[in-house]
Amino acid sequence: MTINELYNKAREGDAAAEKELFEKLTVRLRLIATQRIWSRIDSEDVSQDALMTITKEYRDLQVTVSFTAWACKVLDNKILNYIRAKGTQTKYFESSAPFADSSVAAEENPLLKDALLKCLKEISKHNPRYSRAVNLQYQGYSSEEICSRLGVTKNNAYVMLSRARSMLKECLKRAGVV
Repeated sequence: MTINELYNKAREGDAAAEKELFEKLTVRLRLIATQRIWSRIDSEDVSQDALMTITKEYRDLQVTVSFTAWACKVLDNKILNYIRAKGTQTKYFESSAPFADSSVAAEENPLLKDALLKCLKEISKHNPRYSRAVNLQYQGYSSEEICSRLGVTKNNAYVMLSRARSMLKECLKRAGVV
């Protein structure tokens, strides 16, 4: 049974359909949030926030086309709010380099250097442009130079760097370095 069908039955008062609706919706929203945010903890928070909003409003809602589309739009808005709360895009380029102390730390801790290399290779397998963007930024290239070398717009470069950093952070956490 689809989410839209479950929604229609839940609105009619079927408690079992309501339970199944929110179980399926929870799985879907968590998956989408994890793909967009890359931080498991933050994606859980964002998806839970979206589910709370959906739970409050779904009974009064008059959906004629797709409840699933409406629920995903609620999640999109929550993700955008999360991104805005994290700060402006300029902080990604103009702030002090995120890896400024990594060369010193890597010399002191050889495990960190190995973990960084493994994580960059992992990111490169997922999307080579992400690891290239991080490497260019680490090497001190300006945002315009990075965009030129990668052939992307500034907004796209911001997104690539944000995702690459999140992936790197998660990978280093899994490796037990951070």
